[in-house]
Amino acid sequence: MQFDITERARFWMPRAPSLLLLAGLAFALTGCGGGGGGGGATRVIVAGHILRAENNVAPNPAATVSLGGVSAVTDANGAFSLPSVASDATTLTAAATGAQTLTTTVALDSAKPTNDLGNLFLSDTGYNAIATGRIVTTVNSQSQPVGAATVTIAGVSAKTDTSGKFTLSGLPVGLGGGTDV
Repeated sequence: MQFDITERARFWMPRAPSLLLLAGLAFALTGCGGGGGGGGATRVIVAGHILRAENNVAPNPAATVSLGGVSAVTDANGAFSLPSVASDATTLTAAATGAQTLTTTVALDSAKPTNDLGNLFLSDTGYNAIATGRIVTTVNSQSQPVGAATVTIAGVSAKTDTSGKFTLSGLPVGLGGGTDV
C-alpha cells in the first residue's frame, strides 16, 4: 500500500499540536535528570554564640548572623543556629545595633553534621586588636616550645611556629572581662 505525502500530512497535521504538548509535558516532568550527585556541597548546621567584646554578654537587641545565604537571629543568650549551610561557605557576618559588623572567614567541616563555631565577639570600636604570645610545655622540668599548635581567640585562629610563637590579628577591640583564652 502506498501513501502520498499529502495523505501523511493530513493525518499528522491535526495531531501535531497535541503531540508537541505531550512531548513538552513529558520533558518538563522528567527534567534534566534530577539533582543527584555532581557538584553540590554537603549541607551542615552551623551554630555558635555572638557576644559583646566589651562585656561578654549577648547583644540586645539580638544580632543577625549570615553565612552562605542562610541567616538567623540570635536568642537571648546570643546563641544562633544556621540550618542547611553549604559546607564550602566561608564568609560569616554578624551585625547588631550599636556594634560594628563582624565579617570573618570560617572553615566548615563537611564531615560534621553540626559545626560549632564557639563564641564570636562583636565590638563597638573595631576589629584591629592584635594578640601575640608563646605556647610552651614542660618536659623533664624544662620549658619546651610547642610548634604547630592552633591558638584560637574570638574565632580567629593561628598556628604557632617552631618556637611556639603566634600572632593573631583582626581581633575585636575591648575583648576581655572573663573570656577564656
